[in-house]
Amino acid sequence: MAGLARSTFFCHQARFQDPDPQAELKAAVREIFVKNHARYGHRRIHTVLVKQGWTVAKKTMLKLMRSLQLVCKVRRRKRYASYRGE
Repeated sequence: MAGLARSTFFCHQARFQDPDPQAELKAAVREIFVKNHARYGHRRIHTVLVKQGWTVAKKTMLKLMRSLQLVCKVRRRKRYASYRGE
């Protein structure tokens, strides 16, 4: 029906049933993110994980944070608005 080969269908079906190979890493990332009140971005979380002994690439860290929908709170600089004209 879907136009897939039989072997392709069963290969993908088996992949979805396998446990997540990065489950421990995702848990560690989420823990660091929550512990630091959602202030750490992918660079700082990567640094913390490397200090803890993890071996992970920076772009992998960015992809993981995007897949987990973890977005750090960015402090925006407020402009000085005391001397506004008419």
